[in-house]
Amino acid sequence: MVDSVQKLVLQNIKTKLEELTWPSLVEFERIRLYSSDFKDHEIPAIQIYDVGETARTVQGRTENEWTLTIELILRPLQDDVADQGLLFDRKLEIKRKLGEDPTLGLGSLVPSQGRFKHIKYIRGLTDLHILSPYFMARLDYQALFEEPFSSEC
Repeated sequence: MVDSVQKLVLQNIKTKLEELTWPSLVEFERIRLYSSDFKDHEIPAIQIYDVGETARTVQGRTENEWTLTIELILRPLQDDVADQGLLFDRKLEIKRKLGEDPTLGLGSLVPSQGRFKHIKYIRGLTDLHILSPYFMARLDYQALFEEPFSSEC
């Protein structure tokens, strides 16, 4: 079985973001929905999840525009500082890390998987109050890729 392009994108984003020195958790498989889902040792956390996809059919394949969110969660713990300024700094670090290689190393997929073009940053949001006592930032990216209708080469 061949991994989907979406799964590969999430895995490679996770790998890249784990190179940052400050996150305690980088996750895309088990998304936490409530503040009580986080343990203190998991903060600061980064979650990556699906927001939606549009596709256009072109000669035996689809051209996909997939939106995904990278969510950053901070919380002041003991002597730590978490504020809007730190959220902006961490967002910038995430954008720069992913900007190092917008193809995420997926430039040479096998034909049955399709063709990955790149990711692009499309918008962000900082919210200090949505999950008190957590401070959150959201970065939305769009992944552009093609998928064949069949696994035939």
